[in-house]
Amino acid sequence: EVDDIDEKIEKISLSASIEGRVGGMQTKIKAAKIATRSGIPVIIGGGERNFLGRIFAGEERGTLFLPKKDGLTSRKKWIAYAHLLAGTVVVDDGAKRALIVEGKSLLAAGIIEITGNFEVGDSVSLLDMNSEEFARGIV
Repeated sequence: EVDDIDEKIEKISLSASIEGRVGGMQTKIKAAKIATRSGIPVIIGGGERNFLGRIFAGEERGTLFLPKKDGLTSRKKWIAYAHLLAGTVVVDDGAKRALIVEGKSLLAAGIIEITGNFEVGDSVSLLDMNSEEFARGIV
């Protein structure tokens, strides 16, 4: 069982995909993260015959990813997964910390780069200085 898909699990899935040991594992983990954050449990397992039948028969197969109890609100799910992105905003470490840890608003001083054409009401992806998405938001 996995309670939380954290950076460690994401890095393992990335290295597995790069080394060619497990086909598409990074995509499977991303899908599991979306589902569990939406309150849906996920099982990732091998491609063996009758896999689902065995699970429904009560066998413990694969890896169970438990749903998040404090999942995203409907609005946050919409922002994170359904709303089309109009651009990206790269921010410095201080701005990232203010947004994630302190729950503050983004100030212009923390913005390093902007790509895309967007206006009020559009969704954007927030990237850190390593070009990794850490949040999404509405302009």
